[in-house]
Amino acid sequence: MSKKNYPLTNQLIEGFLYKFLTDWKNTDEIFSAILDNFGAEMCVPSELSKNGEIKYIHKTKSLLLRGCKNGIYSCDKNQTKFKKNE
Repeated sequence: MSKKNYPLTNQLIEGFLYKFLTDWKNTDEIFSAILDNFGAEMCVPSELSKNGEIKYIHKTKSLLLRGCKNGIYSCDKNQTKFKKNE
């Protein structure tokens, strides 16, 4: 029987980010916390996005930037630190 991978959806990542970003966190802390929270079964490092980036990291970056644009999160000038707007 083959091992089934469960996809890490945008909704799971968004829910995690909303709880996790109570204060400023850099992207390395965020990616590490997502991996710790969801595990390697869902954050498969061999799954790559179209641009060659690890898929869960690419999804997370996109969600963070969209959240900043929509006023959900704040980010620094370099877009490397994020926090939830209160």
